[in-house]
This record gives sequence, structure tokens and C-alpha cells, in this order.
Amino acid sequence: MNPINIKLNKSETPLTQLFELYIAECKFSRGLRIPTLTSYQDVFKTFLIIMPEVTTAQDLYPQLLQTFFQRLQIRKRKIGNCKKVTGVKASTLKTYYSKLIVFFRWLEHNNFVEKFTHRIVKPPSPKYEDERALSSEQVSKIIASINLNSIENEFVMKRDLLIISLLIYTGIRRGELLGLRIEDVNFNE
Repeated sequence: MNPINIKLNKSETPLTQLFELYIAECKFSRGLRIPTLTSYQDVFKTFLIIMPEVTTAQDLYPQLLQTFFQRLQIRKRKIGNCKKVTGVKASTLKTYYSKLIVFFRWLEHNNFVEKFTHRIVKPPSPKYEDERALSSEQVSKIIASINLNSIENEFVMKRDLLIISLLIYTGIRRGELLGLRIEDVNFNE
């Protein structure tokens, strides 16, 4: 029996219903925030559109994500009012992978599927060539500016250095930084 206190027929339970259970657990047990949950839901929705043949947990198999990624790369889609593009960036594939693999592992952990995620091939790590990235010299100038302009207030200096360090070294976005809570940080790792 699965640890979730709901009686489900493993072979016939729709994947969408299992995903709803997963999202509920993420929300109530793990305390994930609404924007994070929404991003999981968006990726899952795209997955179902691209992979309509996958309707139950029993339809999952190790090469599934590879097939999903191949279909994403040939899919034509419209951006904005007129721009049409084919495929997605490597960073998008990595994001989809990370959000789907967690759900698949949850299915395994709760005995809805046999173990298979260890055989899934990860997508290649994206190579970022973003022209907007700061150079080492620019980072040094920002840190020097913080040190010079907040020398009289040690708290402000430490706060600003922490903010810049989080932005630069974790890749966290501005909105994610603003929403960061003390509970979100694991001080043991």
C-alpha cells in the first residue's frame, strides 16, 4: 500500500490525479510557495500536451523524457503576437527535466511506479552565453561601491553584500530573492 492514505488503483489512476496529490503534498507538507507550484503545474501541463499518450503512471518509461525533449525541439510555437519559433533552449530543457524528475521520483517513492528514474538520461547542461552577465571587473566594482558607501553602517554593508552574493553566485532572480524566507535556507548543507 502506498504511504498516501488514499486508496488508488495503481494501474488505472490518471497521471493528472497523481500530480494533484503531488502538488498538494508540495504545498502542505513541504511548504512550497505558489509561484513554485505554478511553475511545476505549467511544466506538467506542457508535458501532457506534448505526450498525450501518457495518461497513467504505468505509461512512464526511462526513455520518456528523451522522447519529450525531442518533441519539444521540433514543436513550432508562437511567441507574442507574431514571432514563430521551433524548439526550446537547453536551459528550458534542464528546467523541465528538474521539475518532472522530482514528480517521477515522488511516484516511485509512493510505489505508484517501479523504479525507473535512475535510467533516465539527463539533458546536457546549458551553456550560458548571456551578454547581460556581469564581468569579474563589474562585480568587483559593485562590491567596492558597497564597501565605500556603507562603511559607516556595518549592518547595511553586510546586507548589501549578502544580496549581491546571492544574486551573483546562485543565479537567483530578483523576484525569488525578494520572496526568500529564512525557512527556505538549509543551513546544514
